[in-house]
Amino acid sequence: MALFSIPSIQPQNFYDQFLSRAKSNNELTKQNLENKYYAPNIESEIANRNALTKGYNINNQYAPDRLRLANEHAGLENKYYGRNIESEMGLRGAQKSEAEALAGMHGTDNKINALKYWYMKNYMQGMGNNNQLNNTGSSPSQQAPNQSANFGGGGLGGSVPSSSGQMTNQPANQGQASPQQMQNQGGNSQSNPKSSSAYGIETPMPTREDIGNKMFLGTDTYSSKIENAKKQQQDQYEQFKNKIESSATTANAANDMDQAISVFDNAMNRSFYKGSRFGHLPSSGILSPPGNLSPEQEADRSAIQMLPAAMEKLRDAMGNSRFSNLDTIQAGKMKFDRTMNDETRELQKNWVNGVDQRLKEEPKFYQVMSDPNKGVTKQQADMLFQAYQNNNPIIGKDKDGNDVVKFDNLKNWPLYTTPKAIDSIKRTGTYKPSKSEMNTYMMKYPDGNVLPVKKGMIEDAFSKGASPL
Repeated sequence: MALFSIPSIQPQNFYDQFLSRAKSNNELTKQNLENKYYAPNIESEIANRNALTKGYNINNQYAPDRLRLANEHAGLENKYYGRNIESEMGLRGAQKSEAEALAGMHGTDNKINALKYWYMKNYMQGMGNNNQLNNTGSSPSQQAPNQSANFGGGGLGGSVPSSSGQMTNQPANQGQASPQQMQNQGGNSQSNPKSSSAYGIETPMPTREDIGNKMFLGTDTYSSKIENAKKQQQDQYEQFKNKIESSATTANAANDMDQAISVFDNAMNRSFYKGSRFGHLPSSGILSPPGNLSPEQEADRSAIQMLPAAMEKLRDAMGNSRFSNLDTIQAGKMKFDRTMNDETRELQKNWVNGVDQRLKEEPKFYQVMSDPNKGVTKQQADMLFQAYQNNNPIIGKDKDGNDVVKFDNLKNWPLYTTPKAIDSIKRTGTYKPSKSEMNTYMMKYPDGNVLPVKKGMIEDAFSKGASPL
């Protein structure tokens, strides 16, 4: 019988030893990285909270003054409300009395017949003069008789009916508006004001037929024309106003997406288990790898809870703003999870930043185009902005065929507000600057200098007062 026995040694698998050492090294590496970036992260958070606290303190400091001014304004409105209403009612009464007095001017048949005779004689004389003007090539607006739409004054000279119905002589300038009055009405002392326009919609002047219908038949054929023109112009104003307001609201969708991506990006930067090799590992549960997985869990929560809703809002905003086909396709390809590589994540982050800038360009563009003197309807402005988007997509390709963000395609929208662009959209329904114009554009600065401006810098020059040539 043996006095003692030697215990058997169990061999350990070589791969188990290798994996154990690798896990230990990974944990040490991860802990070193966490220690390295802990202080900068905490300092950033502290600085952010301090900045927010300072902002709140400033806001609270001036809150009493804002409340006091609001109360004072409300008091002034209440104080003058009654007097304002009384003033308006008095004005209406005076206008009514004036209208009744003017309506009683034509008291007898003799007066009416005398007025008709005088108007007819001067109207026929005016037609003869207009025929002579026609032969010289004058425009229709210059040929209109020197009469206003309500035919209340003289201005043609010769005999006019007196209060008794008798014809009396009147100087040629009696009853005409003064030069200052004509200027206030948009015209001059020598001729009627020419027809004006707003948003490209003409405000019509009365024709000879309108004047004749009013004088001889008592039929008003002019008021309906001008009312229709005013209605169309007001409709364009409302459309531009609504578009500017909705564009400013739409830009919030890009801000939400930016915030969601920032949360995801920050978590990914702190995560160890990411990319095509380790990104599939779960961040919680019994199958999750060892160590602190809070960054991975934060990235997963962002990808599942925050980013899908933000992406949906961004796609809707892009549809309302008529983005290019290339950018619309890129929006459909967006997908965020821990399996992303760093290059794809950086591309999508930069592209969303470009979309954010493009959405902020839209209200600026429509603010410029909403000027009635631009002569552009809301529909034509839509076509110009669509052309801008199609000619300047945010996503593009580099020389190797890889997707890249074309930041130099931003801030070029002022090129599409020029008379050249407006004329092209009216004639052809589209506009595209020449290749040389898209790369370098000549702009005139307030000091008179004409300088070349590179692609992507046009909005900055425009904000300094420069205008595209």
